[in-house]
Amino acid sequence: MTAPAGIPRSAKTSVSGLKAIYLALKEDVAALASDYTITAGEVVFTTATIDLFARYVMQKESASFNDVLTFAPTTGQKVYDQSLIAMFAINTIAKTAAIEALCDNELVAILEDYNGLCVVVGLERGIDAITVDYSTGVDGTTDLNGASLTFAAKSSFKSPDISSDFVHPV
Repeated sequence: MTAPAGIPRSAKTSVSGLKAIYLALKEDVAALASDYTITAGEVVFTTATIDLFARYVMQKESASFNDVLTFAPTTGQKVYDQSLIAMFAINTIAKTAAIEALCDNELVAILEDYNGLCVVVGLERGIDAITVDYSTGVDGTTDLNGASLTFAAKSSFKSPDISSDFVHPV
């Protein structure tokens, strides 16, 4: 059996998950809705919009993202269920408070992988933190002290790409 035309034989294009996560309040990004456009699956932000995002650098293999299409053939309805799981290092009460503050807000996220590819999640309905799992321990290769946050979103379209040149302006 051969792969259908246009579908790669191997889906593994990323190395070690997400490199960075950029988070902004959905209400702040929505207020600048005229400052970004989505065309052919790619979003273009203005500098004013990108300045709203706080950058979180991730350790290798500490964050992952899924964009799952659910399709109901009888109704023709399709929904993308998006999930982001990220482990943040926690070593102070202030960091714990900051992590928990993320749970109080509807967010928009830009996710950058180790290949420099970036997608935007939550433009349509926001992305919400749904669980926080505080854990500690060592498994021999990584120190798991921190908070693992699970974020979820639903969208009528796949998470659009954004140019990594725009995320990291020259």
